Amino acid sequence: MSKYKPLYSNLWNDPDFEKYTPQEKLIYIFLITNQAVEKSGIYKITIKQISFYTDCNKSIINDFINKLINDNKIKYDFEKGVIFIKNVFKFQKGMIKNKKIMFISLLKNYQMVKTDFWQEFFDLYINDEVINEFINDAINKEVADFIINKKQDKPKKPKEDKKEECKSELPDFINPEIFKDFKNMRKKMKKEMTERAEKMIIKKLKEFEELKSGNANITLEQSILKNYTDVYEPKTNTTKNTGIDFNKLN
Repeated sequence: MSKYKPLYSNLWNDPDFEKYTPQEKLIYIFLITNQAVEKSGIYKITIKQISFYTDCNKSIINDFINKLINDNKIKYDFEKGVIFIKNVFKFQKGMIKNKKIMFISLLKNYQMVKTDFWQEFFDLYINDEVINEFINDAINKEVADFIINKKQDKPKKPKEDKKEECKSELPDFINPEIFKDFKNMRKKMKKEMTERAEKMIIKKLKEFEELKSGNANITLEQSILKNYTDVYEPKTNTTKNTGIDFNKLN
């Protein structure tokens, strides 16, 4: 049921509505706008509930309900507390442009409220495209049950462990655990690698490894330590040439 129910201004010019007493007008407005109203106009509501929300006497409500029945505006099952307000669907349909949403809403309503009023609803709106589809498909219980319970029945997809996923094949000289740590570090920095980026990183590591065995893993550890998003050739420790001949100092 929708949270918003329209109250069209032309209601106040309706000849029948003009004849209602103030209490009857209140009851009628309640019947077409309360939170239980469904798009079909078929829903459950008891005389006791109507009395509680409108603060009207039950005998007045009973008399007015019978008046509406005689005027062919509604159907009411006093035993089951089910009402069918005949013009509700005509106005509700115009509010929802998405046919699928309307269709699913009718399906749920049809499953939740079992009543003979549905046959009269079908007869009244037999030329409506949505209702034709509803009649052809929705009454099939398997289809209705599937759509109504689709959220509960829909299997949840297992979460992929992206941390262990490697988009590219790693060469043997790259330690997979170190490479995974490098990827996780980038992910935490919100700079997760694409497949192309992985290939470029691996290509660089291969070049460093060709210069010296072990360079690839050293490079990765260096990037992790310093939070580099790229990899750089490891610096070798060399003694700076000062230009001084230390032999001459002896």
